[in-house]
Amino acid sequence: GGLGDPLCAALGVPLEAPSSSSSAAAAAAPGPRRVVHVAVVAAVLRRLLGGGAEVPPPEVRLEASAALGADVNGITAVRMVVVGELTGQQDFRSRPLVVALVPGAALVRLVLAAWEDLGAGAGACEAAVAERAALGLAAALAARASEQDIRLALVEGLRAAVLAESKAAGVGAGASTARAAALPRLLATAELAALLLDLRCGWRVRVHEARAAEATDRFLRTLARVALEEAMLPFAAPRLQQRLLAAAV
Repeated sequence: GGLGDPLCAALGVPLEAPSSSSSAAAAAAPGPRRVVHVAVVAAVLRRLLGGGAEVPPPEVRLEASAALGADVNGITAVRMVVVGELTGQQDFRSRPLVVALVPGAALVRLVLAAWEDLGAGAGACEAAVAERAALGLAAALAARASEQDIRLALVEGLRAAVLAESKAAGVGAGASTARAAALPRLLATAELAALLLDLRCGWRVRVHEARAAEATDRFLRTLARVALEEAMLPFAAPRLQQRLLAAAV
């Protein structure tokens, strides 16, 4: 039941109904009490607990963390760790899952800066611009997670950020030639930068456009629920962990 069926299907694992004897044995066997700790900044915590929001189960512990606060680019992060609590024994912990929340405007600024650095926006190669922007974003995210963590970046409102930049350039008279020349290709280049962050920099990337904050909140709740319900996750090999995360996405 729950998410077990689709995850087993995604992993190609046959799902068999347990016998009554095995079910009784499993129920009698002592097992760890699973808790997922979700550390977020105060603003995201208020969103997750705000009016009308689904109340998380007691096994999902939301914790405010100032250490995950916004940097100069407005990027924040969420950190999830599943802990198995065994009475009188040492707890086990899963690999941390770090979710970086990237405003679309931050990625757009990096793309425009890369375009200006490479010079003459009309002549700059989109792939080179996107690569420089992706590497710049990866550098900004480096302080948020280690290479041993499972890393996911959520880009929020990319299209809206490109539209806002286009409108601002149309109103302002001080836009540089390179910036003005970049605008027709800005969205495509920013999307390519997001793809390169995924392919080259070790961050799985997901883009939320319409009602981005609400989409992000729903996605974070889903991630926490999947981490909590999949009992084998803390013990699984890295490749299986990645496949479970891909199934959740």
